[in-house]
Amino acid sequence: MNSVISFTDIEAVQVSKSGRSGAALAELSHEGFEIARGFIVTSEVFNEFLRNHDVAVAWTDFHTTSQEKKAKPAALEKLLDAMSTARLMWEHEMEIITRFREMDGMLALHVSTISGRVEKSTHAFTEAGLFESIKTLWGKWASKATVDELHDEPPAVVVQEVIEAESTVQLQRKKDGFELRTVFGQPEGLFDPEIGADRYHFNFSLEMTNFSEKAQAFQHVPLEDSFERIEVFEDFQKDPKITQEVLDALIEHMSFMLERPEIEDIIAVIVEDKPVISDIVVTPLAEKLPLVLDQRQKSHTLIPEIHAEPAAAPLPVATPSAVEGAEATEPPLTIITPAPQQLRTKLFIKVSDLSQLDTLDRRDFQGILLAGGWHQGFAGLLDELKPRFAELTRKFQGIKFIIQLPTDPELRTQIMRAAEGIPCNFLLPPTRTVDELHKISMGLRKSGQPKLWAQVAYPSNLFFIERTVPEVDAISADLETLAIHLVGKGHETSHTPKYDSHSMQEAISHLIEKAHVGGADLSVHRPDFSMAPALLEHLIRHNVDILCVSPGEFETVKHIVGSVEKRMLQERG
Repeated sequence: MNSVISFTDIEAVQVSKSGRSGAALAELSHEGFEIARGFIVTSEVFNEFLRNHDVAVAWTDFHTTSQEKKAKPAALEKLLDAMSTARLMWEHEMEIITRFREMDGMLALHVSTISGRVEKSTHAFTEAGLFESIKTLWGKWASKATVDELHDEPPAVVVQEVIEAESTVQLQRKKDGFELRTVFGQPEGLFDPEIGADRYHFNFSLEMTNFSEKAQAFQHVPLEDSFERIEVFEDFQKDPKITQEVLDALIEHMSFMLERPEIEDIIAVIVEDKPVISDIVVTPLAEKLPLVLDQRQKSHTLIPEIHAEPAAAPLPVATPSAVEGAEATEPPLTIITPAPQQLRTKLFIKVSDLSQLDTLDRRDFQGILLAGGWHQGFAGLLDELKPRFAELTRKFQGIKFIIQLPTDPELRTQIMRAAEGIPCNFLLPPTRTVDELHKISMGLRKSGQPKLWAQVAYPSNLFFIERTVPEVDAISADLETLAIHLVGKGHETSHTPKYDSHSMQEAISHLIEKAHVGGADLSVHRPDFSMAPALLEHLIRHNVDILCVSPGEFETVKHIVGSVEKRMLQERG
């Protein structure tokens, strides 16, 4: 039902589902910043909660009397009583409990609305305490929100794990730059007037202009369901609260805040000299909203017109010969794989070792992808590769070659020299930003006009795909790496990512759509396609151009592709 979403889910950046602070946390997560573990209880859960009869009646009474000063307190008390005793929908409770059990320790919650964060809760340690805190937050929001907000802006709730921190920082935007406050212990110490915080001042050029050190006599430590202020040893009071390594990392956070003027504060806990973001304050009603992906509609067109090919004749169906004298019956459907040229989806062979190509003798694939560490083990790389590439080109004449380039710039140059005169495309190493991709592609194009493919492996690639497509000739998605970064693995002991998650399917649909709008082909690869027929069908129905499969699973994948495409043609007919 997607009522509970992770910060890594694509839909988490939608303000309408996550509120402004929840969406901002999700965007920071997608940008590669470390975020405290947690999840978002979306605004949809609150909307469904309001369908409870007692809550609905009390909500209506409060909504209609919110402008009447005398009647408002009694109506609000009735609403809060109704909310405290009502249950959430069973499905929502189960989803929330499942997420809760994946976490350990105390949780911090706050309300996240379209207009900005409104109210912060205390903390929760048990399942019952979590539901109580969620409903308390909804009640606090209702008591402070205006009539328009009550009608138009249902809140989401951000739930995060409380990390036992060595120290905590608050990064605040000021008129002339940024102020960084640091304390030993938990974030609560930042707001305790008896605790002295070191202060660093940076200008908007991210240069430190001032530093003041304050002795800290107390710090906050977490208990099971609250915090306790304890005294700090005298010889510990004036120790540096953060290291230069942490300062350097926080400069990256400031740089991001320069790009996102709606972010006022970032609070991060420091664990092993790494800042982990635990809270964020977003300017209410800021003109510039956090990044929001358009809601993608699921197309009912099996093969979109923009890429439609001429209608093919119905494919033959194998029928068993009738038994003489038996009553005629409709024959069972038998999968008949179309001939290779009839498949709309192109199939490429993916290999990670050049020696694997020596065993290939078929001609029913359209391309070869040299990926992974295929170039390792080549001493005197240039001398050995050039004749090897020429030999392979002769053997697989008419087959498209895609050569994945390594991250090492010198090695990239050697490989491209070895491939001079050979018709091939180059798959660029994964990059996190468009600027990084642009630098690599421009450097390679100086030596000619090679066909370049961009690799999608990080969630941040999804948000800049429109800017990526014009830089290259095609897009290639590493589904395994993308799935691990986006939704994690299926189980603590499993190495298999959750390919069937809603977020992953939305990511694939988004990639295909944006690549095609920009006029680029989209290829995808993962270790074992044959074990995921549902994923294959999703890709084919959303008009993926190329599937890169291992030699061992080629026949199986070809049969699945043929079966799905045949079924699509029958459905169209």
